[in-house]
Amino acid sequence: MNVFTLISSRRFVSLLGAGALFAAVSSSSLEVQAGPAGPSSELALRLASKDFRVRVQAALLLGKTGDAAALEALLSSLKDESAAVRAASAAALSTYGDPAALVALRAKKGDENPAVRRQVESTIAALESQKKLEGAERQKATVLVKLDGVKNRMPGGAPETLGVAAQASRAALRKIPGIALLHPSEDPEQAAATHHRPVIVVMGSIHDLSSQKTGDEFIVSVKIDFVVQSMPEYNIVGKLSGRASVAGDLLSTRDALGRAKVQDAAVGAAVDSALGHSREALLAAAKS
Repeated sequence: MNVFTLISSRRFVSLLGAGALFAAVSSSSLEVQAGPAGPSSELALRLASKDFRVRVQAALLLGKTGDAAALEALLSSLKDESAAVRAASAAALSTYGDPAALVALRAKKGDENPAVRRQVESTIAALESQKKLEGAERQKATVLVKLDGVKNRMPGGAPETLGVAAQASRAALRKIPGIALLHPSEDPEQAAATHHRPVIVVMGSIHDLSSQKTGDEFIVSVKIDFVVQSMPEYNIVGKLSGRASVAGDLLSTRDALGRAKVQDAAVGAAVDSALGHSREALLAAAKS
C-alpha cells in the first residue's frame, strides 16, 4: 500500500498581457533571486572534515546538487587519502552526470584500491554512454536548458533537500519533448554557438517547506519557483511556480527517515507541479 497521499499539486504560470507566458519580474524580486548560494559551499567544507565518514556523505550529496561548483570539489576529493572517499566521489560523479569529469576519472583508473578502480570504471562507462545519448538528444532538441541549481530562500535549509529538488528538476526537464539539458559546467553562450540552438537558464529556489501533524497524518507542504532567463542577455523573462502537499501516516513517519521520505516526495511533487507541463512556456522564453 502506498504510504503517501498527494493532497494537492498545483502549477502556476503567471500571465503578462494576452500573449505572454510569464510575468515580469520587478527589481526587488530580482534582488531576492540573487540571494543565498547553493548547497555546494557547505558540503565542500564538510569534505575538509577529519572524519572520513563525513567526507563520504558530503561527496555523495554533492553529486546530487547540480551546482557547477560541486564539480571542482568532487574532482579534488578523487585524490582523498581515504579509499572510501575516493570511491564515493567517483560514484557521486556518476550521479552528477557531467562528462567534464571524464579526464580526471580516466587518470584514476590506476588507483591502488580495487574498489575505487571498479567504481571509477563504472562511472566512466556511465558517463561515456550518457555522452553519446545526449549528443543525439541535442541534435533533435528545439531548446537547450541550463539548470543553474536550486537555492534555498529560507533559513536553515538542508543541502539534502536541495539535492532532492535539483535531481527532481533535472528529471522533470528531461521528460519535456524538444528540451535538452546542458551540464552544470557548460557555458550557455558557448553551447548555443556550438549546437546552433537557443539556450535558456532556469534557476530554482525553495520558498516554503513546512510540516505539521493533523489527526493521524504527517503533512509536508512545499513551494518552489523557477526563474527563467533568456540568453545571451540573461534577461529574466518570467517564473514558473509549483506547490504540493504530501501526507504520510504517523506510524510510517515516527522516525526521521520516514519523515524525510514524505518531505522528498513533497519536494518532487512541487517540482513536477512547476515543470511537468512547462514546454510551451520554455519554448516561448527561448524566443523572447
